[in-house]
Amino acid sequence: MISLDDIEIEAECPMCGFYNPFLIKDIALETPVICRGCKTTIRPTDHMGETQQARKKINKALQDLESAIKNFGR
Repeated sequence: MISLDDIEIEAECPMCGFYNPFLIKDIALETPVICRGCKTTIRPTDHMGETQQARKKINKALQDLESAIKNFGR
């Protein structure tokens, strides 16, 4: 199954504008990242657990799709 946790996205540093890579799981866990441009600590915020909730919904949809594909044509 596909894991969303290791998908990388880029977000702009609020201090210098440099784009830095973040893993989805790091955003959900609010893991600080050091900006590659200015070395500022960037602290992502999972406002009201939105990243966690989205991960759960997407993972459930992927599981449902996988089940549907396995049962297709039976």
